[in-house]
Amino acid sequence: MLRPIRIVMVIAALVALLAGGVALYAQGGPGGGRGAGGFGPGGPGFGLPLRELNLTEAQREQVRGVMEQYRPQFQALNDRLQGDLRAILTPEQQQQADKLRADREAKAK
Repeated sequence: MLRPIRIVMVIAALVALLAGGVALYAQGGPGGGRGAGGFGPGGPGFGLPLRELNLTEAQREQVRGVMEQYRPQFQALNDRLQGDLRAILTPEQQQQADKLRADREAKAK
């Protein structure tokens, strides 16, 4: 049986992956400097190899629509999770997390 902290860590990892995919998708328009159809490595399919499936333009548009449809839910879940996880951290760890996030965002620009 998983301990509560392990459950939180698994959920955090899943939300981070989902939120990361949504964030990458949100950063670019068509093409967006990424792979074919604006999808990043492996595509935005969260485990589905969409790039390798040679989707038609109509299918890519449908994928974009689905991503847009669920974006608010992913964002709300991510915000809630981040708040819950941040509450576990000490003030020093919170400062370190803030610095790491700022560094990551600066590299992404």
